[in-house]
Amino acid sequence: MASKQNQLVQTLLDQNQQLNATQLANSLGVSVRTVHNYINAVNAQYPDAIVSTPTGYRIAPAMAQQMLHQSPNDIPQNAQDRCTYILNRLVQKGGSLNLYDLCDEIYISATTFHALMGKMRRLTREYDLSLAVSGDAVTLTGSERNKRRLLSGLLYHESASAFTSTDSLQAAFPSIDIEKVRADVMDVLNENHYFINDYSLLNLLLHIAIAINRVQNGCVYTEAPSTMHPLDPQNER
Repeated sequence: MASKQNQLVQTLLDQNQQLNATQLANSLGVSVRTVHNYINAVNAQYPDAIVSTPTGYRIAPAMAQQMLHQSPNDIPQNAQDRCTYILNRLVQKGGSLNLYDLCDEIYISATTFHALMGKMRRLTREYDLSLAVSGDAVTLTGSERNKRRLLSGLLYHESASAFTSTDSLQAAFPSIDIEKVRADVMDVLNENHYFINDYSLLNLLLHIAIAINRVQNGCVYTEAPSTMHPLDPQNER
């Protein structure tokens, strides 16, 4: 999360009560619209962490502590990190976001955003996705399968040494019990007498975590599954 988003979480935690958007805006020294942007950004990374009620916003103390502990407390500063952030947000939010809301989140101008478009378009084309800006709308279009592939690539970029442990995966997917997923995967592999090394296991867990995260956000496959070669009975299981 960015530093201002951390401040939002910290404010909700410190007050220990529901605060409306105006109260949060006054506390943070930003506009109400920017508060909504921060909340959307936090919930994109931590689904349903900040809950809206008729009287304001609230966050569970345990969730807030976890988020603050895991957060790097910074804003993307270079072109590569900004591209990664923007594309990740687009994938998480269903492929369409407001241009100026995105700029507000990472404190860049619309001019700077457009300067990043060439780099982002080249990256999305590698995954057979299309990135476009029309008016105030930024859209990422393509199949759900390719969006998951892009998300996997972005996650590898965000971690300098990729994912080296289940702890690093847990930090990337706080809403998923990674250890439970790992145990279930190992049970299935052991039952079918398969050995998998640590690197391959973490790679498999990453893709399963992405799939769970996408389903949690209401993003499911609508296209027909690709054709697979026939498998022998053991591999079919």
